Parts: sequence; structure tokens; C-alpha cells
Amino acid sequence: SLPNDLDRIDGVNYFDADVKYTSNGAHFKECMLNFIEQCDHDYIFFLCDDYLVYSPVKEKIFKKILDCIIDLDISMMYLGSSKNLPKNTESINFDNFSILKIDQDYQHALSVQPCIWNKVILSKLLTQNSRVTLHDLDTNTISKKGLELKLYGVHKPPLTFHIDEKPLNSDYLVLDYFEFI
Repeated sequence: SLPNDLDRIDGVNYFDADVKYTSNGAHFKECMLNFIEQCDHDYIFFLCDDYLVYSPVKEKIFKKILDCIIDLDISMMYLGSSKNLPKNTESINFDNFSILKIDQDYQHALSVQPCIWNKVILSKLLTQNSRVTLHDLDTNTISKKGLELKLYGVHKPPLTFHIDEKPLNSDYLVLDYFEFI
């Protein structure tokens, strides 16, 4: 449980899933479903705890991506590494980036990388699977049966399919983060 005297910083909302931790990761599904139930928003920005954002989010581009998600009723917008996506996929082009459609059968179509989920779709996906760990969500092993998922990813050319992959000291597209393990 979160302490009652926890300082709230920058208007961040803290949620207590009140779920017991398990070393095999089986608590992930229940934590996410409890969070979704408490969340007042339609979309969830998913960023794992082993990522650290170290630069301001570029709000104009982030808003453009959010508007696209809402306009196209996208289930999940992938913001992480997608180097192996087919290059001939359907795309929506903007001035300095593209949004690519991801085939639902692609091995890493679902993601624990930075992404934005429609919370209703994520809830249905978690609910219809008896057990989902964090890493199950990062592969194609969980059932998507009966769900018509609209999956997209952000691509910034000429780099590989990775929103944050860039040469050192160069600009970034939306947010600058790194993974520490």
C-alpha cells in the first residue's frame, strides 16, 4: 500500500493496486486490471519501471500522436523498438515521422515498451487470458481471440524503427529515455 503522507509531485496521480507481489510475475495482470478500474482516462501511457525519462516530452508531437490514436480508434500505439517491422506496411506520414500499422500476428505486436493503450481494449485482453505476466504481454503468446486490435507504431526516418534511437547529441522525436537494467 502507498503511504498516506506520500508527497504528490507535479500533479501526478498515484494508484495503489493493492495486489501482493509474486516473484513469477503473475501479479501483473491483477495490478493492471485494478489500475484500469481506478483510472479515469481512456488511454494509458505505459512506461515500465526500468525506463528513465531524462528530457522534457515534446508536447506538440505527443498531442499529434494522441489525436491520431483517438481519430483512428487505435488499440495500442507502440513507441518502442520495432526494428523488424516490414518496411512495406501501411503508414500515415507526418512532417518528421510516420505511424505504421502493425500486423496483429507479428511476434512483438503487443508491447511492454513505451506505448499508449486504449484502456478498454487492454482490459479485455488481460481479462480473456487466465494468466498474463509483464513479459507475456511483450510476445505473441497470449490470446487475442475475438479482439479486433488496431496496432500502430511510430517511426522516425531515416533511423531504424525506434522512437528513441538516435545518434548521440542529436534531437529526439517525443521523449528521450533510456532503459537501465
